[in-house]
Amino acid sequence: MRTVKLFSVLLCLAGFAFSNQSIAVFPVQGVNIDKSFADAFGMLLANKYANVSNVKVINPMKSAAAIEDENDLAAAAKKLGVDEYIEINAVGLYLSRREEKEALIDSSGGQKVIIINKEERSRDDQDLLDNGKTIVTVSRMDKDGNLIHKAEMTLVTYGDIEESTDRISLALWKRVSVEETRDMYNVTRREGMGHNKTFIETYKGVKFGMSYAVSSSDQFSPMVNIGFNYKAEAEKFFMEFGAGGKIPRDLFEIGVPQYGGVYFEMGVSYFAINKLVSMYLGGGLIPFIDFANDVQMGLEPYLQIGMMVPRNSKVCFYTEIRFGQNVFAILTGGEDYDGDYYYDDYRSRKRTKHWPSEFGLNFGLGF
Repeated sequence: MRTVKLFSVLLCLAGFAFSNQSIAVFPVQGVNIDKSFADAFGMLLANKYANVSNVKVINPMKSAAAIEDENDLAAAAKKLGVDEYIEINAVGLYLSRREEKEALIDSSGGQKVIIINKEERSRDDQDLLDNGKTIVTVSRMDKDGNLIHKAEMTLVTYGDIEESTDRISLALWKRVSVEETRDMYNVTRREGMGHNKTFIETYKGVKFGMSYAVSSSDQFSPMVNIGFNYKAEAEKFFMEFGAGGKIPRDLFEIGVPQYGGVYFEMGVSYFAINKLVSMYLGGGLIPFIDFANDVQMGLEPYLQIGMMVPRNSKVCFYTEIRFGQNVFAILTGGEDYDGDYYYDDYRSRKRTKHWPSEFGLNFGLGF
């Protein structure tokens, strides 16, 4: 009992000490960057850091007054009385908005004419990479100027400010890399170049697996499945299409109930867990043509549960467990023969109808 009380007191004291911590976010120091970019980035980073850390944060508008002419941030932090401070450095690899919109031309008379380009042009990914990058380095320092943690990201548009400040603030607070703070909703355009998960993204790849068919009247030969798979993925669901082959293990054995051949696949799945490691539930239809017996058509609705990892990558691995049910009868038996003699004293074997259920385990790679 005494141990529990002592632990509670220590926990309260630690929480009290933690709540009294403070940090200053100083204005962005940069080369070739727009003031609007610097102001927006600094203020949003201060807000994001306050949200993830729950400590007192002095934003750049207030902390700027403490900076002297020497630009000594450690001295400014001591003047503000904070425990730590955040230093932001940015380098713009582009023409600023003013430089882009104004061209100064000297006429023959020496008069300067300002030409303003009022037309906003759309910018493709390559143009942004060539003419729109800003490299931001953010350092978390103690009050004496010693480095605690550093994070760096490359932005290509003003629209990247929210996602980058979200990740940088978390990376600084937890002292991890910005890659570890990425999730489905804070991917920057520089990383995705227009392929963020808010839009449809496609994966093409191969799917292979094993399936086992059972029925009340007979035991079927296990099958190996291999085929092409195409996924069209949105934020919370994906559609998939595929084609391939089902190959029964006992393909060349006579008298073993089996089916297999060419299959087609179409289905829809919903992401029940929508993270880097995602879990999905879904279903669909698999029509197929059976060549293991006399040529016949089959149709198999299925349900599945699967896992995809990593979901925010252009290359992903997935695995799934499936349950399917044949709705058309599978006919086995027929005029099989061995050598010069038919089975059953030259008489055709009786064909048997089955409606087997199918359990399967699949693996796939999409890119």
